Amino acid sequence: MSDRRPLHGQCGECKYVWAVVYLPMDATKAAEAMLRATCPMCGGREVFVASNADVAEAASNAG
Repeated sequence: MSDRRPLHGQCGECKYVWAVVYLPMDATKAAEAMLRATCPMCGGREVFVASNADVAEAASNAG
């Protein structure tokens, strides 16, 4: 599916940005996945929806 779009999260502790879910997805399943999300870098549980600027900055820092 080429129309899938990532919904990025940002860790409130280490500021790491990653794709939490890909949309479109069933709303209930997406909500459950977002509620369970933990940072893959530090294990932090304080996860926020990342802004477009945060995603762009993370991409530019990745290399």
